[in-house]
Amino acid sequence: MRAALLPLLAVILACKPDSGDDTGGSSTGNECSDEQIGDPDPNYPPCSCDLACEGTSQCRFTGESSICQPQCTDDTDCPALAGISGKCNGGYCYVPCNAQTACPSGYACLENIECQAER
Repeated sequence: MRAALLPLLAVILACKPDSGDDTGGSSTGNECSDEQIGDPDPNYPPCSCDLACEGTSQCRFTGESSICQPQCTDDTDCPALAGISGKCNGGYCYVPCNAQTACPSGYACLENIECQAER
């Protein structure tokens, strides 16, 4: 009987509500952090649990970075980020990057594919 209660206890402890006492500014995995590095571009701002994207933009959240991706139907709908043209893929804009095309300050090149706001 006790062995059956241990997994239940683990689930209850894992799901306990946040007390709000955590004042740390770092984030690991997919935890929320609203700390921003640099000056975010209003066309591609960061997002998280507390920083929602405006309008029809979607939040792409990956570990230590995030970005609000505006909705689009083709590349002409996508705004530029510091002179880098946005591209439309799957109905949402992204800003491509690689070794030759660096992201602006405050943004990181995620997996050598797209810029995301650093946190």
